[in-house]
Amino acid sequence: MRAIFLIATLAVTTGHGADPAPPAPAGQPTKHGAFVFSLLPKSFQRKPSLDFHVITEMSVDGKKVPAPTPAHPVYYVGQPGQYVQLGREHTDGEAPPPVAELQRVMEQALAANGYLTGSPPARPPGLVVIFNYGSFARFSTDFEDAENEAAAEQSYQNVLVNAKPGAPPPPSPTAPSGGSKGPDELMPFVMADISKRQDVVERAILVGGAKFGKELNDAITQEIHYQGAGGGNLGPPEDDPGSPFNRFRNRNDQLMQLVEDAFDSCYFVTATAYDYAAMAQGRRVILWRTKMTVNATGISMKESLPSLILTAGPYLGRDMTEAVTVTRRISRDGKVEIGPLQVVPEGAPPASTAKPADTKAGAPGS
Repeated sequence: MRAIFLIATLAVTTGHGADPAPPAPAGQPTKHGAFVFSLLPKSFQRKPSLDFHVITEMSVDGKKVPAPTPAHPVYYVGQPGQYVQLGREHTDGEAPPPVAELQRVMEQALAANGYLTGSPPARPPGLVVIFNYGSFARFSTDFEDAENEAAAEQSYQNVLVNAKPGAPPPPSPTAPSGGSKGPDELMPFVMADISKRQDVVERAILVGGAKFGKELNDAITQEIHYQGAGGGNLGPPEDDPGSPFNRFRNRNDQLMQLVEDAFDSCYFVTATAYDYAAMAQGRRVILWRTKMTVNATGISMKESLPSLILTAGPYLGRDMTEAVTVTRRISRDGKVEIGPLQVVPEGAPPASTAKPADTKAGAPGS
C-alpha cells in the first residue's frame, strides 16, 4: 500500500515528554477500559492524556538477528527521512517539530533498547535506521454532507408546498453534517466508496500493524455481505449484535480503540532498520519497522511527536505480535517528565505500561 510503509530512523536524547497519567481524582478525566474520557475537549486541556499506539514488525531476516542488550549493544547509523502528509484531505499549515529535535529524541529511545550510534572502526554499525514522520488525515465527507442537507431541505420544501391549508408546519429538516464522526457514522461511506475504505485500511496498518489492518478489512467485507444479505441499505452498524464489524471491534477494549483511531486522523513516526552491510552493497534488506501513532484531535504535532517517540522507546526493534497502547499525560509547555527508559526483554512488553489485545473465538478475522 502506498506511503504507509515509510522508512523511519528515530534519534532522540531530550525534548518534549510525557509523564504517566496518574489516577484521576474526583471530577477529573477517568479511564474506562482503554479509553480516557473528559468533559473538557482535549484542545483546552493543559496536560491532556494521550493514547500512543506502538507496533514493531520484524522481517524474516530481522528474526535471525539477536536482540541487543546493554551489555551487547547493536550499533547503527541514523538518518532522518522526511516529513510526509498522507491522505487526500490533509491540513495546510501543519508545523512539525524540528528534525534535529526528533533525532535527539530517537537516539535516546533507541539507546534504551541497546541500539547505539556507531562510528567505524571503533563501533562498526550493523544497522541503518531511518525515520519518517507526519500526519495521515481522514477522508472528508463534506460533499456527501452537503448533498444530504440539500436533499433534506428539498424534501422539507415539498412538504410545505403540498401541505393542506391550516395544517401545522412540518419539523425543520435535519441531516447529518460535518464535524466529529466515529466508525458508526463513517461506515456507510467506507462500505460504499473503495477509496474511503482504502483510506481506513491503510491507516489501520499504520496504527495497529499489518495483521490488524487485514482483520479490519475482512470485517468491513463481511459487514458489506451481511447488510447486503439483509436487503437493506448500507447503513451504520450501531448496536446490531449480528454485525460482523461490531463483533470484531467489540472483542476487547484494545481493538475497539484501534478501530476508533483507524477511522480518524493521526500523527505518526515510523522507524525502519536496514542491514548495514547489504545497504553498503546497494541492497535494502529490512530487518524491522516500528510504527508509532497518536490521534491528532485537539493536539499539535509539535506537542505530541517527541512524547510519542519517547513513550515508544521500549518497543523499538522488539518483535511484537500485536500493537500496544500506552496512555500518558503530556505537557504543552514542552517539559519532559518521563522516567528512565528500560529495555524490554524479547517477547515481553512491560506489563506496567500497556496490555496487548486478547482474543475471543468466533469474531471475524480471528
